[in-house]
Amino acid sequence: MIEAVVELKNPGSGSEEHLSVAVDFSDLDEVTAGQTISSVTVTQLAPPDGNLTVGSPTIVASGRLVEIPVSIGTPGQLYVLLIRVTLSSGQIKDKTVLVRCTAS
Repeated sequence: MIEAVVELKNPGSGSEEHLSVAVDFSDLDEVTAGQTISSVTVTQLAPPDGNLTVGSPTIVASGRLVEIPVSIGTPGQLYVLLIRVTLSSGQIKDKTVLVRCTAS
C-alpha cells in the first residue's frame, strides 16, 4: 500500500528543498486500540543509487505518526521508501512512500 507521494524540488541544485515526510499510522486498528509506535526504520527500496538523503525518522503525535526528513535526490527520479514500525505489542507494520524529485 502506498501511503503518500511527495515531491522534492530542485534536488542537487544547491538550493534544494528539504522536506519532512509525515507517515500516519493512526489508521491501523492496533493504533486505534491504543498501541503506539515504539521504533521505526526507513529503507530505500528503489532505485538503489542512494542519491536521496534520508535523515533519522522521528516518532511524533503520541506514537501515531512518523516524520522522515528527506533532501537531495536526482532530478526525474522516483524513490520508493519502506517505513517499517514496531508497535508497543511487538507487531511489525509497513507502509510505502514515493518521493518524486523534480527540477523546479
